[in-house]
Amino acid sequence: MMREKVIIKKVNTTDLDKFKNEIKELIKQVWLVSFPNFKLEQDFLEERLSKIRQYLENDEGIIVGAFENNTIIGYIWFFKTDSKRLHINEFVVSNRFRGEGIGTMLMAEVYKVAEKFGINQIELKVSDSNKNAVEFYQHKNFEIERYLLVKKIND
Repeated sequence: MMREKVIIKKVNTTDLDKFKNEIKELIKQVWLVSFPNFKLEQDFLEERLSKIRQYLENDEGIIVGAFENNTIIGYIWFFKTDSKRLHINEFVVSNRFRGEGIGTMLMAEVYKVAEKFGINQIELKVSDSNKNAVEFYQHKNFEIERYLLVKKIND
């Protein structure tokens, strides 16, 4: 079911300032699902927000947000890797609004940018533990191209 009052628009640095706490909460949600053993601390959230700001200020990436009732409820952060691909760096919809078509609306904006630049591939990394995200991407016809394997040493 698609929500009717959701506004999809590019996020700018003013939005980052205005919705700082909401964005940090969204960062927390996506990282806790993707990396359940990662110890999230306030410093990390501030650093992540700072990195998003840097991408925007340097025009190195695009962030599109979903807004409802004057608050941000999700966003997708992506950038061009080369002339052939866009890379989705971070994609999150608030837990309260999942399953309501907001992710699809945000993904549609990535498709528009890809088309505008003549890009024919979109890539991303997703944690195997993030079953909902894996299912979402597979439903959108994303295919596994490679695996990232990790071996822990001196754990």
